[in-house]
Amino acid sequence: MHYRQQSLIDPQDLGYRRFCRDHKLINQKIGTPATIDPTVVLAEEVELAVRHCLLLHFGSLSPHRILSYEQRNAWGYQRRYRELDAVVGDRRNPQFFVEIKSVTQQGRGLKTGQPQLQKSLAIAQERWRSLRGLLIEVAWDAESWTEDPDKSAATTLLNTLTVAPQADQELMVIHWSGQQLVTRMAELGAPLDPDILAWAESAYFSQNLAG
Repeated sequence: MHYRQQSLIDPQDLGYRRFCRDHKLINQKIGTPATIDPTVVLAEEVELAVRHCLLLHFGSLSPHRILSYEQRNAWGYQRRYRELDAVVGDRRNPQFFVEIKSVTQQGRGLKTGQPQLQKSLAIAQERWRSLRGLLIEVAWDAESWTEDPDKSAATTLLNTLTVAPQADQELMVIHWSGQQLVTRMAELGAPLDPDILAWAESAYFSQNLAG
């Protein structure tokens, strides 16, 4: 067994905070610049919005969305952590690990999101056998963004979550358009930041965002 002592913890856990602090110091030592990237700001905005939608659909989300575990190496076992975008279910019996990707074109989120989620599942399923993955990709490509959106389309946003995965389906992928998410959040009275959205629609965004 390569992994042991898997558990879900709160992002404010002291051990995890210490881990993040130490790695931040390491990054500073090797010269990683601390810049504010608009694509990161948009991704954070999208994560919050999708979590809100998931909360409404499932009724609750676990606040414990850090996967803590020990991994075996040549010197024994070492404590490691993986951050999850959302966890559906109780920390003692999670149902879904959720990965959220904000991309310029549909399908680009699979390239990075799927391996990340599969790795988290591989670690956690040694303890929780029935655990499944949910990858939600929000695409901002021009084809999915129209000047006069059909607002009723936003109501289908969460309907895609009602389709339960098959027993042998470890990971389910759901594609949403950025416009669907924007419309849905406006209907809920929690609109996304208009400055961020204006930037998302710009030519600069379309040409430069790496999904």
